[in-house]
Amino acid sequence: MKRIKFLSLLLTFVMLLTVQIPVCAVSPSATLTAEQDEITEQDGVLEIRLDATEAILGGSFNLVYYSSVLEFSFTSSDSYNCQTNSSYATNRIRVSFASTQGMTTGVLLRFYFRPLVSDSCTTAFSFEEVSLYNAAGKSVETTTVGAVCDVKVLKPLTDVQLSTQALTMGVGEEVQMSYHLTPTDATVEEVSWSSHNTSVATVDQNGVVKAVRAGSVYMECTVRDCYFNYFTKGFTVTVYQKPNITVAGGYVAPGEQITLAVRLDTVGSVYTSGSLNMTYDPTLLSVQSAVIGGMLKGCMTTVNPAYREDTVRLNFLGQHGVSGSGEICLLTFTALKEGVAQISVEEVLFYTDTQMEHSANVGKGEVSVGAYSLDLTLPTEIEAWREFTAQVSFSAAPGVAGGSIVVSYDAEQLRFLGYENPSEGFSVTVNESYAVGKIKISFAGTQGVCEGTLLGLCFVSKENPTEGFSTEIGFDEAPMLYTQSGVKILPASSDAVFTVAYNEQPHEVGDSDYNGAVDTRDATLLLQYLSGASDSILVDSFADLNGDGTADEADMEYLMKLLAGWDPSQISQAS
Repeated sequence: MKRIKFLSLLLTFVMLLTVQIPVCAVSPSATLTAEQDEITEQDGVLEIRLDATEAILGGSFNLVYYSSVLEFSFTSSDSYNCQTNSSYATNRIRVSFASTQGMTTGVLLRFYFRPLVSDSCTTAFSFEEVSLYNAAGKSVETTTVGAVCDVKVLKPLTDVQLSTQALTMGVGEEVQMSYHLTPTDATVEEVSWSSHNTSVATVDQNGVVKAVRAGSVYMECTVRDCYFNYFTKGFTVTVYQKPNITVAGGYVAPGEQITLAVRLDTVGSVYTSGSLNMTYDPTLLSVQSAVIGGMLKGCMTTVNPAYREDTVRLNFLGQHGVSGSGEICLLTFTALKEGVAQISVEEVLFYTDTQMEHSANVGKGEVSVGAYSLDLTLPTEIEAWREFTAQVSFSAAPGVAGGSIVVSYDAEQLRFLGYENPSEGFSVTVNESYAVGKIKISFAGTQGVCEGTLLGLCFVSKENPTEGFSTEIGFDEAPMLYTQSGVKILPASSDAVFTVAYNEQPHEVGDSDYNGAVDTRDATLLLQYLSGASDSILVDSFADLNGDGTADEADMEYLMKLLAGWDPSQISQAS
């Protein structure tokens, strides 16, 4: 009983507190928003959206607009009964609406308009005198958001003109097609492009034409306006196989000259005239000459090396046309300083006998100007009748894989004895009979070598001057080195000038080559002399082993016995 009585008292106390402490109520609110981005003759609906904290059963407001821009038609709603007074006041529409259930969010009303202007413009909407009511009939605090939208006047299309009715393109080229509308501000709803043969050329929906292979194709552009008027215009695309122009590149040392070939390879077409510019870097290269190549023989040609500071200009005109492959120009430059110079071809225009204009695929050349050198190293002291060696070495940053070198010397003062220590990185061939006073060295390897000694060339003087004499050994016929990819390197090279001094030390009889020893090379020299293959031996007295005053067969017999190990006194007795 006490427990029941306590609970009853507690319940009474709670009820008293509930009656005495009022609950704070939240005031209802709502937002009206005008929503529209664009009004046209085909779509002139302005939506009024409602967002409220509780259901709105009715209300009224003025929609403010510009009656000089828009003409009002009617109002509709999915949820309310509405009445509209479009003559309520200037630039204002008075609307009232009511419902038995109402709504809290969604489209409250729709206003329908039609443009009155002849040109597109911008207009605005706003609210005034807004009153909204909830289910209890109380006024709801309301916020409004107006709208600014474009009024777009739809104009019918009367004609379409394409940027061209005929295209001539090389394989791989792309051209952007365009169109012109009449009137220029006509309302276009759809544009489509099509190719009747996509294996020759394609066109995307942006009007970009791409040439695929040689041939001709018909293409169309179709434009539809807002009133479903269609205009179709066609054009032809002629695709040709583009000729190729390439410029040779290479490596050259500062101060040296390099000649580059500009080559034309035609594919299926004959060109009766053409012109092109060949550009280069004047800070690294100085043009020395521009010579017409063999492919343009028989054509009227002009070549202007001074067309611009960095450009050589070439023009040609031929009655029978030019076709096939070959050199059209040879450019000779002097390298000024180290660096990498681009040689390119620009503004290429070729014409066929129908005056159809063609362009070309252009490949650029690159000239690397660097410290590429070919050197001869000699002993500091050279004595007469004593063998000495000239070391042939090179330095080329790209790496040398082969080449050919001609070494020249004074054959009246020096005798070439042979070569020694060829480089292990190359297969070396030496032709000592290349020409009088000239030795040709050819070499090749599987890998590029940046620097090193190629081989040693052995020489000896033919006489013993009392006061010495000056002579030189040098490189002849523009030495050429090649990289692994076959690109030519033109190195800087210089002659080695030296003095042959008097030799006080007598030579051993039989040492015909004056290398300080009697050996099989002396026997070879003597045999060549006796057979007529060699005009003379250095000094006959050194080959006159038996002392009879001449070098003959008896001296050969004496030398062979000497090489076989006989004692010189026994050889003399036997003879």
